[in-house]
Amino acid sequence: MPDVRLIASDMDGTLLNKELKIASRNAAAIKAAQQKGVIFAVCSGRFSQFGAMKMHEAGIGCPVIGANGASIWDDNEKKITDAFPIPAETALTVNALLQEYGIYYCVFAPGLITASREGTTHLKTFWNHPVLTENYGLGFSSDVKDIAKTAAEGNALKFYVGRLPDDIYGKLACDLEKIEGIYVTTSGRNCFEIMGEGVNKCSGVERLAAMHGIQMDEVMTLGDYFNDVPMLQAAGLGVAMGNAPEDVKACADYVTDTNENDGVAKAIEKFVL
Repeated sequence: MPDVRLIASDMDGTLLNKELKIASRNAAAIKAAQQKGVIFAVCSGRFSQFGAMKMHEAGIGCPVIGANGASIWDDNEKKITDAFPIPAETALTVNALLQEYGIYYCVFAPGLITASREGTTHLKTFWNHPVLTENYGLGFSSDVKDIAKTAAEGNALKFYVGRLPDDIYGKLACDLEKIEGIYVTTSGRNCFEIMGEGVNKCSGVERLAAMHGIQMDEVMTLGDYFNDVPMLQAAGLGVAMGNAPEDVKACADYVTDTNENDGVAKAIEKFVL
């Protein structure tokens, strides 16, 4: 493959350790790659501002592809400059279905994260986080009316449905398959991540690469779960983490160490530095 000009890395289970921190070796490898002129980008299912915040904690500025490819954070402008939301009519259809189920879910918009009600989720750790609200202009809401408003205005980047019981998960999966115009994936057991049709981590990486005149065979991607598979398969070099499921590893060109053992750094050191 040609020299790597762009590295796109997932966050949870990949770049971040179990404490949701970027290890010093990972940070050093990223900075060394950037010094060589290689673009490093985060590509996460989380909202873009979270990725920017975690990178800044490690002293790194970079683009952040968020919401599984539905948004791109420009770190120079300190805002989302590229967004591909779900069309309003489709988003309203998804919202109506989730309301029928009476389950807890969240909706990501460029400047607002809204939950269907107060609840416990991995997002709650960062709910109304002062850094996100004050430094990144991200608002939070638990009013279902705000979800309907976000959907109706065509601003819904992603619906996130947390872990569900097996029976409800199976039923909802069947109902989601009946809705046209969406792409559904997962970042964990029995959860759903719902974006607009054609929007996934691969499409986000492709858009970012095109912005910089980079071909996909000049891209290295790193990930650990099924929502990472599109970008692992499309890149010139797709790297799965050692902690990834075997089915995800099978989609990659190379398997590195785990997220707890600096797997991102080891891949960058091997293929870029």
